[in-house]
Amino acid sequence: MPVWRYELENIVLEKTLVLLHGQNTVHITYRLLSGPESLQLDLRPSMHFRRHEHSVSEAITREYLFRAEASHYEVSTGRGPCHRCE
Repeated sequence: MPVWRYELENIVLEKTLVLLHGQNTVHITYRLLSGPESLQLDLRPSMHFRRHEHSVSEAITREYLFRAEASHYEVSTGRGPCHRCE
């Protein structure tokens, strides 16, 4: 499982990446290992939904749907399986 560790001054942050077998889904977890508990992490995710065989330069022709409920976030194209982040 890929794990990254970021250290800046008195802050140590760990990032874990999990790709689910047979799914087009990724789970990313950030964990504060040391530093102030009041630390706020602002994320700006970037994603592109495309079929495996399509070109990565294919234009985005539709908008994504976003749904938030408590600490659960879901991003989808509105078709097929959803892509979730927690």
